[in-house]
Amino acid sequence: MIDLTKLPDDHFERRRLLLLDGLEDQASSLCNYLAAHYPQRDLLQACSEFVYLDLTDGCKGDADSLVVRLGFFPWVEVEMELGECLNCLILERLKGTMDSLRRALELAVVAAYFSQANVPSKEAREWLASRGNTPFFSKAIKHLAEAPGFCAAQSSWQWADAVKKLYWNLCDYSHCKGLEFSLRALSNGVADVCGVSLLWPKSETRGRIFDLYIEVVQQIATILVLYNPVLMIGLPVDEKFGLWGPASGIFNAAQTARLKRVLPATYRDALAQIAQNDNQAQSICEWVKNMPDLSSEELRTQAAEHAELLKGLATPPRQMPPSGGTDV
Repeated sequence: MIDLTKLPDDHFERRRLLLLDGLEDQASSLCNYLAAHYPQRDLLQACSEFVYLDLTDGCKGDADSLVVRLGFFPWVEVEMELGECLNCLILERLKGTMDSLRRALELAVVAAYFSQANVPSKEAREWLASRGNTPFFSKAIKHLAEAPGFCAAQSSWQWADAVKKLYWNLCDYSHCKGLEFSLRALSNGVADVCGVSLLWPKSETRGRIFDLYIEVVQQIATILVLYNPVLMIGLPVDEKFGLWGPASGIFNAAQTARLKRVLPATYRDALAQIAQNDNQAQSICEWVKNMPDLSSEELRTQAAEHAELLKGLATPPRQMPPSGGTDV
């Protein structure tokens, strides 16, 4: 425990000591709450695994997506923001959790928006280079709601309305929409110790943040499928490609199973039907399934190449799934 009568005079050193004091106990308290009291613990774990293991693999793997437009950047940033949300929660930076969730959801929408063929690739590249503005959220959602795949989701369960409702809820915390969305409302108490504010989150606040994390991941997973429907169809990636599969764009059976565990149950059948009706998704499936399985000798050769790669040699070229064309 810190002796409050002997705090240093330097404000930042004082702040460092006060914030670090008891941090291990805070983190343990959160993990104990999660293990013993949070009712959606299994779904939360599934969402966390999907974000860590599969999210960036869902980025379309064609040349238009990876070379002409955005590459992996927005999906990697989404993954990082979702991780930052959980970091902030362990550190009890409560508003920071909401800000990261809001940015993650917005980035997923922006990534899907810039992937559309009727959005000029030049706009995507300008945004990626930080020269073009981020499109307004409402504009991007409206555009997507009329796009192939997304329009079917809008007709089936008013997809755009659900995403906007979640986004505006997160904005209420970021913009502090009155007392209900304030730091004081999220905390059991606020203490000011020599100019340093210390918060104690309510257990229901932790539960609310976990609930929002799950909801955001579910909506991002849904956006990923609507943007790249083939992800709903687990393919024999390992048998066909071994260690050197496509850089992204398709899932193996285990990845698709994780995806389906994360997706809201009410969406799954409709999303599977969208994938079945998507011509590009079916073209990719046919391409993969018609490839011969790798032989044992080919797998051994890949293993040797992989060993060399770990020594610092160049990565073998990746194969790309069929492209729907580019918009230069």
